[in-house]
Amino acid sequence: MNCMKNITCFIFIFLVAILISCSDEEEPVMTVTIKAIHVEPPVVALNGYAQLSCDLEFNGTGIIKDIEYYWTSHPGTVHSPHNQTTYWTPDAGDIGTCTIILRVTHNNIESYADALIKIVKTPANGWGSLSGFVYDSDGDPIPELGVTTATGETSKTNGNGFFIISDVPQGITSLFFPDITYSWASSFPPTINVLTGSHLHLGNLILYKSTPPKMISTTAMPGKRMLIIWEPINTDVYQYIDIYQSDIKIKRVASSETNQLVVNSSTGSAQFSSKAIPVNGQISDFSNSVFGIFVNSIDPDPLYNNVSYSNFFSATLTWQGIDYESYLSGYRIALLSGSYWYFVTELLPVTSNDHEITTFPGYNEIFYVISIADDGSYNTSQSQTQRILINVPNLKTPDNFTGQYDSSETVNSLSWEVIQNNQDWYSGYLIKRASGSNPTNESFSQIFNTSDMTVAAYNDNLIQLNTQYNYRLYSYALNPTINDTAFSNYSEEVIMIP
Repeated sequence: MNCMKNITCFIFIFLVAILISCSDEEEPVMTVTIKAIHVEPPVVALNGYAQLSCDLEFNGTGIIKDIEYYWTSHPGTVHSPHNQTTYWTPDAGDIGTCTIILRVTHNNIESYADALIKIVKTPANGWGSLSGFVYDSDGDPIPELGVTTATGETSKTNGNGFFIISDVPQGITSLFFPDITYSWASSFPPTINVLTGSHLHLGNLILYKSTPPKMISTTAMPGKRMLIIWEPINTDVYQYIDIYQSDIKIKRVASSETNQLVVNSSTGSAQFSSKAIPVNGQISDFSNSVFGIFVNSIDPDPLYNNVSYSNFFSATLTWQGIDYESYLSGYRIALLSGSYWYFVTELLPVTSNDHEITTFPGYNEIFYVISIADDGSYNTSQSQTQRILINVPNLKTPDNFTGQYDSSETVNSLSWEVIQNNQDWYSGYLIKRASGSNPTNESFSQIFNTSDMTVAAYNDNLIQLNTQYNYRLYSYALNPTINDTAFSNYSEEVIMIP
């Protein structure tokens, strides 16, 4: 009986030992390591991105628990860094090499791996080179000046202003001058096309100080509009002009197309200024400002006034039509007298752009063309630029009037120089003669008249010996309107016949 108890006890102890032995065995462990990191593409432009992924290697047996991923980079940004597959973008201005680091954690065991990404402004399929000379606005070379491409390649100018940049990526690039301390402007193209295996010499690159146009004037227009005029600017260097009203940009205009602008406003008054936009370089600072008051009724006078002449007795005032005829009742012509002016015409149609003025040789007057608003108002202050000067020349006195006695022919041979300027304004030449040593004006009588302005000689054969002859030569012009004649001053010649 005791033996049976002993056997039973032994079996129990043996089973307990087996259970204890089993409980002391370690649970199988699965290890995870990073086999490879994949970066696609390995070269990324500043505005691009790369996809990140990894391959894992599993060792051992056991249960695969949650795997933790953590991507980091320097520089740049990993988006969704806890995903096995994610993407990365460069930070603004980063050019060079970025290191991507991945940490994988499983069962509190960490595995690390890294990869590289090259950051460029523009991916290149080939390389070329650039060169040129850099000068200031006075034409002097700029030495030791840093020259940088848009893709980051740099060089410095030598004492002659010359630079050369090698290994520039194929494609479109630009040049920058980080050492220039002022806003610069230039006419050379802002973009340069670099070709693989080619060298491009850019010639002379002139850097000007970026300067805005000078604001000249404002002129009120009906309907609360304002005509703004600024000084013309170098259109080879400056491509656009930005116009500001009270420091708010209201319009960009092409510098080659106009130097004036009409603007609308509901305000009572405003300051206007400008900035210049160069073909290449930096925008200029603000220009000076001009002040303008917006009104409803006062109208500016037509611009681009001019005068043309038909002859000594007629001049035609011309002006350019304006773009707000619906606000006008017409135009009137005014004559300046001293420091005041007064109207000399009735209302001319709003569709008119010329008016004839009766003149005479030596006529010299100043006129204005004034636009009259539909309520009868007009601009009472006229600028110098709106003046139309009528300046009719006097008839020209014929030059080089000479004469001599020809005894072989018994004639006095007279000659003069033909008038060339405005020849078609003249009606002819006229010669008067008087005899004796002290003739009076009344003693002169006409002996020759021709309407041919190319005639330059006359022979007087109605002469006597031992007599002094006095000759006066005139040019003249007929006024067909009033049937009158205007004469030049005379040229005089005296011939004594022995």
